[in-house]
Amino acid sequence: MLHELSFLDSIRKPLMTTIQFYCDEGGKYESPHEVVTFAALTLSPNRLQGFNEDWNALLRAYEIPAIHMKNLANVSKGCSRKFRENRTVDQTIEALLPFADCINKHLEVGLFEVLDVRAYIAMPESVKNKFGGEYRDPHYLAFVRAMVEFQKVISAEDKISLICDDDAIKAFDCYLHYRAVCEGNPEQRQRFIALTFAKAASFPVLQAADMVALLSRLEGIERFRGETNKWRELFTYLTTEPPPSKGLMRWYDMIADGPVLKKLADSLEKKES
Repeated sequence: MLHELSFLDSIRKPLMTTIQFYCDEGGKYESPHEVVTFAALTLSPNRLQGFNEDWNALLRAYEIPAIHMKNLANVSKGCSRKFRENRTVDQTIEALLPFADCINKHLEVGLFEVLDVRAYIAMPESVKNKFGGEYRDPHYLAFVRAMVEFQKVISAEDKISLICDDDAIKAFDCYLHYRAVCEGNPEQRQRFIALTFAKAASFPVLQAADMVALLSRLEGIERFRGETNKWRELFTYLTTEPPPSKGLMRWYDMIADGPVLKKLADSLEKKES
């Protein structure tokens, strides 16, 4: 079951205590598909070691250094005995199911945003100027909205630290947007205590966020463009919440198509008028 994230000021009951969100983005603004995603995962500090141990054990068993979904989605290219060259998508999905189980067993909150770039382009210039950064990329809109949502799934007294996959192009603009959000709201300035960028190869939770980012982007391409998502089985399996006896994971999504982005634009323009 997925829980819809809202663009407006809904109130969500806190779920847990944590301070770290591991974040990754997917898709490129200029890509032919014109769909971008932002994924974030979190778990309590006392659960992190167990996740890392299980994830790294899978990597050793699969004889791969890390999960990088862009590479694994290239099924014609082999990288280990589990991921042989010219394998099928179904074979790759089958091999990745234990990683999905590891995510849902140990992690506690997962969220992803899927943005239709064509709909973003159609937004008023005043709105895009606020969120696009120097290149007016919708990834920054997703990043800012995620900062709002993070506060709704943790306790009011908790602090928030963001760990993002290192990206030489987007890291600096993400930092500028992070600073703008914190400086524009005293409450958020108190809650957000750190923004760091790290190599996913050394952080298993970032590898998990990479998996969510790619799978949600492929799902968005099907929803927005009508292209068949061959990876839907893995996406559905991953984002189905486990029973309480098998994990605490809760999933939230935000599918930002034209009507949703128009609602956001209207809300922002109304606040400024």
